[in-house]
Amino acid sequence: MKDKNMEFKIQIEELLFSSIKISQINNLLREIQSNEVYIYGAGNVGNMTYNLLKKFNIDINGFIDRKADTVKIYMNKPVYKIEDKTINKENTFIIIAFYAIMKSLKI
Repeated sequence: MKDKNMEFKIQIEELLFSSIKISQINNLLREIQSNEVYIYGAGNVGNMTYNLLKKFNIDINGFIDRKADTVKIYMNKPVYKIEDKTINKENTFIIIAFYAIMKSLKI
């Protein structure tokens, strides 16, 4: 399992920092910015993901969390359940909150 994790980390670093792939990353960022964006996870890791997306000038429409019944607002954004009908699932990116050491992301 550790080898797969290391291999995955290397692949992500190559994608993020390869000059050949910069145009692909920019295209992806433009596509994300032109749609609604939600973060799945309204907690500490969701906060970190939100701040990371802000560095790429990606504004989010809200958070999706299983505790949306009790957490209505997080980071001044609304919190929804995944089955909420008000989320336009046709033109939406749902980004899963993740945990990573910022130093390893080289951001």
